[in-house]
Formats: sequence, structure tokens, C-alpha cells
Amino acid sequence: MSSAIDPTCWICGEPATTGEHFFKHSDLKQIFGQPSQAAPLFHHSTKRVNRPIGSLKANVLKMPRILCAPCNNERSQPYDRAWESLSDWLRAKVNLRPGDQVRGDRVWPDGHCSRRLRNVQLYFTKLTGCYLTYMGVPFDQRGMATSLLHGTIYPHIHIRLRANNPGDFGLSDVVVDDSRRGRCTIAAWLYLLGRLAVEVQYVDVGPAEARLPGAWHPRAGSNRLQIMPSIDEQFLG
Repeated sequence: MSSAIDPTCWICGEPATTGEHFFKHSDLKQIFGQPSQAAPLFHHSTKRVNRPIGSLKANVLKMPRILCAPCNNERSQPYDRAWESLSDWLRAKVNLRPGDQVRGDRVWPDGHCSRRLRNVQLYFTKLTGCYLTYMGVPFDQRGMATSLLHGTIYPHIHIRLRANNPGDFGLSDVVVDDSRRGRCTIAAWLYLLGRLAVEVQYVDVGPAEARLPGAWHPRAGSNRLQIMPSIDEQFLG
């Protein structure tokens, strides 16, 4: 599907002046370090394989002009930082296996784990909205934007942690169903962190909990996320 970039910020409607990384800059830096022209990373996509990347600020790593600076910085900073801390914690726990549980109070022992997990959900809400906007797919833009602007739980984003191929990093393609209501009502994609992946499910139709066994949502009342088998293990055997 071709890109269709709205020149206004999809969250607040102000002029869109900044891009959003497909894969968070801090994750790229922690995993790969700082590339250079002499020692580049190699970027793979469906359009091109082995494209050399000499900087983590390279345009190919970003969705261009998708947000205004305030929405991409101070407004969403709590969401970004919550994911950064969870990502760092997950990366340090090399023995996590399917069936294990990630307890929010172990990641954030300061008594604010519920708020931080809500902010993790809002980080993936923001990234899902950016991804769908970049793809030109209609979705619940107003609902997502309201949650992000006010820091409130977004009802339609659910998260699973999955085991994953240790050599896979980046974002998967987004699978969408936009056959109802003239907009996307279901979308799914993976944020690949090597040994672990975050499966993000956007479900804006019917009772999502019945469709998503093992998924986590802030309204479930639990601060524990279970690690599920990899998609290959779950569906292929």
C-alpha cells in the first residue's frame, strides 16, 4: 500500500513537522550502537534489501512529517519513557521463556507500575496511529488522539509479549481489516526485539477480550504480562 502522509499532525491537527521512528531510536541505539558511514547498519524492507544506514537519524528509519514537535516530544514523553524502561528491563532478562510473567512492580518498584504500564499502552497506541496514518488507512483517529492528549487509557489497543527469533529486529508489516464502517476495525503488527516481540492488536469491533487470549490491557486490572509462545510455535506446532 502506498504512503499517504497528511501534512497536519494526526493527533492535534497542528502542522506536522517531525517524523516518528518506525522502531524506537533508544531501542536501535541499545541494540546496534551508533552506526557510521564506515560501519553501517543494513536495512531490509520489502522494497530493498541490504540498504546501508550510516546514522540512526536516517530518513528511511522514520515515517516523515507525521506529528508536530509538541506531540512528538513533551506530550508523548511519558509514554516513550515508560516503554524505554520496560524495553531495557526485558532486554536484561535473558532467561525469560513462554509462560513466564512480567510483573509491573518488578520493572517499576516505586509504586507507580499501573500508571507506567498504562503509558506503555499509550506508546503503542501512538505508534499504531502513526503507522496507520502513514499507510493511509482510516481508523479511530479522534479516539486515539483524545487518549494521547489526555493520558487516558485507549480502549482498543491490546498487547501480547511473545517469544521471538533472536535475530529479528524492527517492525513487521501491519495486517488490517478495513472492510467495516469504512475504516480499519482490526489491525495487528509486531515490534521485534530479538528474543522477544510485542504483538500489538487494534480491535475496534465487538468484545476484544474474547478474541485475544493472553493479551494485556490496562482495564483488565492486572499488572502482569504473560510471555506467549512465538507465532510460529503457536500456530505451526
